[in-house]
Amino acid sequence: MTSLTGVGRTALGMAHVRARESARPNRLFDDPYAAAFAAAAPDVIPEARRPAGRGSVGAAFAVHAIIRTRFYDDYLLAAGSPQVVLLAAGLDSRAFRLPWPAGTHVFEVDLPDVLGFKAAVLADAEPACARTVVAADLREDWSTALTESGFDPARPTAWLVEGLLIYLSNEAADRLLTTVDTLSAPGSQVAFEHSVGATADVLARARATPGMAEYSSLWQGGLACDSMDWLRDHGWRPSIHPLGELAAGYADPWTAARPAVCSARCGMADPLLVVDAANVVGSVPDGWWRDRAGAATRLRDSLASVAAQGIQGAVPDWLRIPPIDVVLVVEGAARGVPASDTVRVVAASGSGDDTIVEVTATEGAGRHVAVVTADRELRARVTELGATVLGPRTVRPVGPRSGTASSGLRRDHRF
Repeated sequence: MTSLTGVGRTALGMAHVRARESARPNRLFDDPYAAAFAAAAPDVIPEARRPAGRGSVGAAFAVHAIIRTRFYDDYLLAAGSPQVVLLAAGLDSRAFRLPWPAGTHVFEVDLPDVLGFKAAVLADAEPACARTVVAADLREDWSTALTESGFDPARPTAWLVEGLLIYLSNEAADRLLTTVDTLSAPGSQVAFEHSVGATADVLARARATPGMAEYSSLWQGGLACDSMDWLRDHGWRPSIHPLGELAAGYADPWTAARPAVCSARCGMADPLLVVDAANVVGSVPDGWWRDRAGAATRLRDSLASVAAQGIQGAVPDWLRIPPIDVVLVVEGAARGVPASDTVRVVAASGSGDDTIVEVTATEGAGRHVAVVTADRELRARVTELGATVLGPRTVRPVGPRSGTASSGLRRDHRF
């Protein structure tokens, strides 16, 4: 099968993100082909198979990608244009999975190797509309290949430039949008991410994040000016749809619980939750003192759901939506408890309180931090560092005699 290199590999990263989202009960969209793309190149992005979290910038961009996928789905269907052009289409399967109006013609433009890989995976699939693939390099002349493939500049078009501009230089981004402008008849629409380029801080953290460095190294900044200004200057009537507002508008607890998901997470590491193991396990008189390591291990295992699903209940909004970077601090007889796939374990060499303060101070910069403890003195110390303090009940495993249980996912909306 055709291999993907460079920017083409980013399409596989997006396929992994869409596959995971499609498997959720409360998914924002259903892409039945994404898993097939991921399975066709299982060794290209091995970190995508790991549980989400680890406090990475990559997780924030995954959230961004999920919400924008749903938004662009809605945009393309609502546009009602007879022609749809997906620039840098990648492994986008919208031509196959969306309920297109009769007469819609979708053009997919991307590099030959990407389209070759895509064709091999979708060999037995049937598109839901007229579909034409156009092999072209978007940094060069691609308009000729598009028009020679049947595109009609005299007809209204819905253009989608998803996740592309940041990979282009200032000049190439301007040239691409100028070509879109030239090929657009009255009534046309275009959609892309509103940005004035990646900041040096975001770039640095993305390039230092495992799994993101390979892709962020390809970022070139995109448009040098504000994209809204560019559109106005070229005769378009632009509108902005903030990511946080979109998230709040979708009827899904995964996103609606945190309307500030964009400002709170995009470009920031995941929220840090530091758990005082001794204090939490000691808050329930269940015989934990007979096996401190065993009690800490059970607590660690119960925290896996917090890392993967967030915390429901009376907590700040930024703790409701995963991924959460969970750190369990252990001491004394529990020092030998190992980390799990989703929960880090830090063994205190001396005072557990001092270690919790150290973790909060050293790992909390630039992100939200919550510390779980009932210790009054420790609560005061971490509060001075700007951390939110939660009681042990917030994360304490629910016992079999409590008679309560909650998955946090109560509806099965299929979008």
